[in-house]
This record gives sequence, C-alpha cells and structure tokens, in this order.
Amino acid sequence: MTIPGGRLQFFALEAADYLERLGLIVGRHSSPDGDELVRLTRALRGAALMAGPAAFAHAAASLEQFAKAYRDGGVRWDSDRAKIAADATEEFKRLVRRAATWDDEDTHAAEQLSESLNEALLLAGVAATEPKAPRESASGLAPSIRAFVAREAALVAGTLEHAAQAIDRLQVTDAFESVLRRLQPLRGVGSLPNLVPLPELLDAVELVISDLRDGRPSPPGASRGLRAAGAALSRLAQDVRDRGRPDPTAPEPAEVGGTLLAIFGREDDVVPIESLFGAGDQAPVVTRGAPRSTGEQSGDRTIELVSVADRLRQASDQLGAAGSSAAQDLQLFALLHQVRALDRAGSPSHPLSELFAAIRDAVAEERARADHVAFAGLLRRSADTIAVAAQAHATAQLPAELEPIAGRLRALGAEAKPPVVAAGLDLALDDSEIVPIESLLFSSPAPSVTAPPEWNAFERSFSTLHRLQHEPVAIETLLAEPPGARPIADTAPESDVVAIETLLYRGRRALERASTVRAALVEQLNQHHRLDHLDPLLLELMDLVPLALAD
Repeated sequence: MTIPGGRLQFFALEAADYLERLGLIVGRHSSPDGDELVRLTRALRGAALMAGPAAFAHAAASLEQFAKAYRDGGVRWDSDRAKIAADATEEFKRLVRRAATWDDEDTHAAEQLSESLNEALLLAGVAATEPKAPRESASGLAPSIRAFVAREAALVAGTLEHAAQAIDRLQVTDAFESVLRRLQPLRGVGSLPNLVPLPELLDAVELVISDLRDGRPSPPGASRGLRAAGAALSRLAQDVRDRGRPDPTAPEPAEVGGTLLAIFGREDDVVPIESLFGAGDQAPVVTRGAPRSTGEQSGDRTIELVSVADRLRQASDQLGAAGSSAAQDLQLFALLHQVRALDRAGSPSHPLSELFAAIRDAVAEERARADHVAFAGLLRRSADTIAVAAQAHATAQLPAELEPIAGRLRALGAEAKPPVVAAGLDLALDDSEIVPIESLLFSSPAPSVTAPPEWNAFERSFSTLHRLQHEPVAIETLLAEPPGARPIADTAPESDVVAIETLLYRGRRALERASTVRAALVEQLNQHHRLDHLDPLLLELMDLVPLALAD
C-alpha cells in the first residue's frame, strides 16, 4: 500500500520525537527506567503501524520486545546491552529521515535491524517472537485497528462536547488543550485504507481548536460547530466499528463541512471600527495606535514562495482525489484556515496578498464548493506560476502574473443572467402615455343627505365592496350609478351593531373561561414535555384573573 506523502511527514515528526527521548534514556551511564523504555518503544511501534512503512513497524516491534525483556528481568542492562540499544536508536533515526523517500534498500535495512535485535535477545536467553503483520478483515483493516480507531474517535467526540459546554459557560479553562491531547493517538490515521472523511475531519477539528486556544474570539455558533463535529465523529466511529469503514454519505459527516465553513469560515461579523461611531463625529479615535508588526522579511522570498506553491499543489491534488463531498468540504475548510493564516502574516504589499484574498473569498462564499473541479485547476495553475517565479527570482512581476488567476477565482461560480424579455414585445416607454395620478381619481359627487360630501375612488371602492357582499347586483348597474349614489350607510344593518364591552370576558364569564383554559393547560402538559407550548394559555389565564375580579 502506498502511503501518502503528507502522512509520512507526520509519522517522521512523531517518530523523531520518540527517538530523541529514547536516545537520551539509553545514552545515560545509569540503567534506564524499564517502564519508560517500554512506553517509548510502544509509542514508536504504534506510530509506525498507523502511518509508517511496514518494515519499520516490524523493527520497532523487535525493539519493544527488547525493552520488555529488560523491564521484566530477562535481559540485564550492561555496557553491551546499552550499546545495542544506542546503535539501534541511531539506525531508527536514519530510517526516519528516509521515510519520505523510502525504497527497497531501506526495507532491507529495517529487516536487518529487526534480525539483530532478535539475535541479541536469543544470546541473552530470551526467545524472540517474529512480529506478525496484523490480520486484515474484508474492509482492509484488522479488527484491533478498527476497535482502536473507533474508540479514539468516540473519545475525541466526547471532549468536543465538553469544549462546547465550556464555550457556552464562557469558561474554556483547559478544554481546548484536552481536545488537542485526545487527538494525538489518531495522528497519521489517514494512511489507513477506506477511512475518508475521518482524517480530513480530524485535521479540521485541530485547526479550529488551535485557533480558539490561541485566543481568537469564538464566532457566533462556535459551540454548535463543535457539537456538529462531535456528532460526525461519533457516527464515523460507529461505522468503523460495525462496518470497518466510515459512511461519508451519512447525514452527520455529509453536513459537518458546510457547518464548519458557515460558522468558522466566514468573517461577515467583522466590521470597520469607524462604523461603530456616530456619523457626525469627526475624530472618533482619540489615540491612534501603531499597526501590528508582521515580521516580514525583506530578503529573498524563494523558500516561502516554494512552500506556498507546494501547499496549493497539494490542495489541488486532494480536491481531485477526494472520495466524497464531505471530504472535499473539509479539505476546503483546512485550505481556508491555512491561507487565512498566511494572509495575516503578510502585508498588503505581499506579492500573494491578492491571490490569498481571492482564494479566501471563493471558499468562504462557497463558490469553490459549488465548482471544486475548476477551483482545483486554478489552484494548480497558481502553484505552477508561483514556483516558476520563485525559481527565476522574479517576484516583482508575480502580482501581475497572478492577477488573471485571481480574477477567475473571483468570477468562479458567477453566471451571467440575461434580462428576461418576452419575445415579440416592445418594452420602449412612450412618454406621451404618462398621465398625472390626480386624473385617475373620480371627481367629487353631488352632496347627499346620507353620504359624506366628497367621495374619491378609494372611498367608493369600499362602498362597492360592501354592497357586493350584502346585496348582489349586476356589474352594469354599479357602473351606471354616479359615484356616491348609494353610500355604505344605506346598506349597513344597524340591528347587528353591539357594544364592544359585551364581547369581553368579565366576572363570572371570565371565571368560566379561566376554567376552560385550565383544562386546556392540563391536556397540553400531558401531551408535551416542553413548556414553550404553554405560553399562549398561560398568558390568557393571567389576563383573565383581573377581569374575573373586576365585578
């Protein structure tokens, strides 16, 4: 199985850390602590199983067995054993540095290292067991690895819920640190087969938590975003445990990318500080501070530009090879955070500032999500342009060369909408057809005994409507009558007019209505557990109490 280059880099960083600490332990003049030695060798083997070459994992298992034999008393620690452990540690460091370009020679060297450690155990009288590769299931993962991934993902989901509760209580304390610590065992999980979009979701969670831990203010709905990520992780953990692979089409994983983009991806709530002051205030800022120093280097940008080109090229490849829409959304979210960090670290005069802004807007406004194929192509074109300029040391012309790409990124997803015009109609306006609005009103009718002295078209329309409701007549009859000939007062049945006070609940009638409302409250309580359904009835009951006491 080919391991992605990014995961190998993570493995190299993690394994190098373990080996540095291991080198300090075995290099001491005194005997090392057996439990600590076993813990570090086990961590090294676990990192290799998750994201490293198989031969390296087998050699790490032999080193772990050597450490266990010493801890359990099977091997006495002397100068010879210390030299064996120190030499093995140095060889492991050399192999870790070769992880990105691992070949058959490195595999052979790892196998020889494993054999030498097993031989040292045999010379010490300890039977060495050949480490076996884990038996894979039909899904491509061994049952033990499936259980490990499912358990750790479920634990991460639990810590995300605690972090969301801390945000709601405004008491974050060490909640973010707990999430980052819980993520450590799952680093490198992307090298395992058939786990999309679990690795992408873990990366997105780490980016969000890192930003919140660094003191950035939580956007509105931050706790809801963490809970959405936790629900998606719980669903993925359940699928890995039961089926051996996640289901990216499940509702929780399919929606979490869009939720994180909507909450943490947009910055619409950021407004200029000038908009918070009154319009008539000529000098709202009393003391103007100095701009933040970006620490920008004025020297050669070649290394920086090459790094940015590699990141954009990697993002393009990941979007093209994503196995699901959920993975694409999470990869866009990770790219947005990284580009935003690069943009903050630069300055307005940075040669890539316009490109960063165009990429950021395309992702935040979901235009890249709608057309990820074209977006991935523009990323690769940007990477190639930056790489060529960096190699030629021609950064001065880079903004002009990237301007067309930035323009296409801004126009991504925008479709020209032609005006809707009915075929065969001439929409040209003839000014001669414009008449004053006063001419549309009827002139005042002759005074009438029962009608107001003046009736305009607005008043007459209500009179006509009332007559049509109470005494149907032919439309020709209505048109033949002069305006105001039969006002509404002629047809209104005065016998139906009652005092409005008689329609109100009062005294005994209010008590009877209160008894009815009370019965409705009891019925609602039996049917619903939430009190918000009872608000209308409670308000009416409180209004009836003073009416019942009025008499």
